[in-house]
Amino acid sequence: MFKKAMAILLCTIMICGCTAPAQQKTENEGLSVVTTVFPVYDWLRNITEGTDTEVTMLMQNGSDLHNFQPSAKDIITINDADMFVYIGGESDEWTADVLREAKSSLESVSLMDSGRVSLVEDKVKEGMTVEEEEEPENDEHIWLSLQNAIKYTELLSEKLQEIDPDNAERYHQNAEAYIGKLMALDREYSVTAENAKNRTLVFCDRFPFIYMMKDYGLDYYAAFNGCSAETEASFETVVYLGEKLDELQLKHVFIIENSNTDIADTVIRTSKDQNRDILVLDSMQSVTGGQAENGVTYLSVMEENLEVLKKGLN
Repeated sequence: MFKKAMAILLCTIMICGCTAPAQQKTENEGLSVVTTVFPVYDWLRNITEGTDTEVTMLMQNGSDLHNFQPSAKDIITINDADMFVYIGGESDEWTADVLREAKSSLESVSLMDSGRVSLVEDKVKEGMTVEEEEEPENDEHIWLSLQNAIKYTELLSEKLQEIDPDNAERYHQNAEAYIGKLMALDREYSVTAENAKNRTLVFCDRFPFIYMMKDYGLDYYAAFNGCSAETEASFETVVYLGEKLDELQLKHVFIIENSNTDIADTVIRTSKDQNRDILVLDSMQSVTGGQAENGVTYLSVMEENLEVLKKGLN
């Protein structure tokens, strides 16, 4: 159904394009770069700082990657751009139809297909509530790894240097400076993990942090896998997580941003110690354009997550 609707939408846009030719860029006009999610948007605005390059984030209203579908305006924005950067996982299947009809000069970058990082399967672990058996897919939350962020910043800088050689040195310098900040924060995460009293998280929610766990050798148990659409945990899952809290003598349980605490509260009630508290890790799946303009950055969120982990691992 979606593919049929997308085909109709693309045809409409193409017809409109025939009657109203796109405005040509002037010699001094900067590049236009479009991306889908906030973390990539923030990497790009750091790389392009001090240039005339315009960076646009499609998911301005904090819509979830898994539920996003482009509007006609979004498709036109992509087609008018010089470069389009997207995650490239299962949730981005809509990009295939858009790019098939896009202008030949559009530089498209699928981060998951770039080969820059080792992808991890969004696996179902023991105790999780699962809707149905499905073929495992690579986890899409690649940005929740500072080490991935470093590699993708390098990639995006290289791509920009190729299509805009006049600003190549600025892109390179900006990327190097930003990578230095990412590496410094990555070292802080490593020290935190090395000094942790426990190395396991109990997550009473979806779990999009598998890349972060892999980076620092941490383990986890969760109610659902990272891309699950489930909202109600089974009785077996609740009991299992409660038992893990007792077995590992953990003081905290975790949820992601904008989630309610219903499952976490129930898990705590099933455990022996009722005084455990609930901590929130931010997966950056709902950052709005307004928040980005008002000072929220990839680094600021990851710094806040580090402070939460320091408490949760001790």
